[in-house]
Amino acid sequence: MNIEDMKYIIEISKEQSITRAALKLYSTQPALSRKIQNIEKELNCSIFLRTEKGVQLTEEGKVFLDFANKTINNYNSMHDDILRINDPEYGNVSIGFTGTQAIFVLPHFLPKFKAENPHFTIKLIEGTSDEIEGKISEGEINIGIIHNPILNLNLDFFELSHDEMVIVPRKESNYLDFLYIKNNKKYIDLNFFKDEPVVLTETRQRSRLILDKIFDNAKITPKVKQITKNLSTLNTLSLIDYSTVMLPEKQISILSNTKEYYYIDEKYNTPYSFFVATLSDNNLSPSTQKLKAFLKAHQYSF
Repeated sequence: MNIEDMKYIIEISKEQSITRAALKLYSTQPALSRKIQNIEKELNCSIFLRTEKGVQLTEEGKVFLDFANKTINNYNSMHDDILRINDPEYGNVSIGFTGTQAIFVLPHFLPKFKAENPHFTIKLIEGTSDEIEGKISEGEINIGIIHNPILNLNLDFFELSHDEMVIVPRKESNYLDFLYIKNNKKYIDLNFFKDEPVVLTETRQRSRLILDKIFDNAKITPKVKQITKNLSTLNTLSLIDYSTVMLPEKQISILSNTKEYYYIDEKYNTPYSFFVATLSDNNLSPSTQKLKAFLKAHQYSF
């Protein structure tokens, strides 16, 4: 058994299908089946349970998967350390991010970091915040840039860039009745949402968790007009005046200059910031530590 065999088992467990895993691994179903049989023979146990719908990990398989993830992570760290000994300017790091970070965060640090570390190999992995947290724990991603709240408290994390939710009201709504000014900033009283329908993101999404917290703080049950998966869709809906929406202020900044937005009272608002998340420092490769230190040095710079 070798590292590649472990990677095959990990991919099969993700896909829960030998056929789908074979397509991703540019292999064939018979070849992967033989690898599974050889590994199971070596371990003297069954790793997968075959079903009509595909395969599922056995209890022994779950133990092996945990071992495989840790082994590959340690192997990558060892490989990285050896490369660093031979060439301190060389490194290998993977960054996990959501579609939002691709627009609003990566441009602020990635070009500069790459320019300062031209021999670094950087792998970009896109996913949801939940997926990124999971892949950090599994060692597949070295550094994640995600939104709060951080659900896996075993991770190390720090706020990279502060942001907060603001209100983009529908023009035909009665938002002016709830408008007030404080410290030269325009606010909308959240009682506006007692009658004004709003489009929100899906329940599990970090943005929705923050909005639910805001409404809970104000003791308001919003009238949900529609649900969407993406903040970018909310952006679009606000531009065409389809609905009142709530968006992170830094994402509003790229909207049309004619589109006004309003703040939420601080006693109700909850930050919706960009966070850097990693394993604990003693489990990080030198390359990951270098990128983490770089991000820490650029904290709150955008």
